[in-house]
Amino acid sequence: MARPSTSAALVAVFAAVCGEPVRSAVARAARRRDFVPVPPASLREEEAAGAVFPEDAEAWRGTGEVAGALLFWDATASSCEMRAQGVDPVVVEAEFAKLPQALEEAGSSVMRLPPPPAQAGAPRTRQMLLVSPGGSSRPERARVLRLADAVGRDAVALSARGVAAAR
Repeated sequence: MARPSTSAALVAVFAAVCGEPVRSAVARAARRRDFVPVPPASLREEEAAGAVFPEDAEAWRGTGEVAGALLFWDATASSCEMRAQGVDPVVVEAEFAKLPQALEEAGSSVMRLPPPPAQAGAPRTRQMLLVSPGGSSRPERARVLRLADAVGRDAVALSARGVAAAR
């Protein structure tokens, strides 16, 4: 069986690593997938090219399987973000569109959210999902999953942010 493209693998790895936006779960999943820690100083060159990274975020770099994606955990925002360049945004978008079915089959409730209007100079959001735990599904906390364009050639950003549960 053929291996998935880096674009398809990126979404699968994102779902596995950022599925539970909690630092310990993200770090553990990143280690299992051979992501290596990246010192913040080494990201300065990419910032100079226009990319903006969360301040005080922890960072890891992925393998070639995921196009050398950068993974960030931002404790302040309780968010996990994966950014990759050199991927096919159309394939990434198609794979991201399959997430609701997989999440629902795992017991979560999923609602597609309308992307916010595009703003000049800001990366365009392609898709957004609100995922709520259902039954015994993990994680215990609702989260928003987002696919957006990123700075760079054929670049995307996938993010998961924990949100307060409705009462």
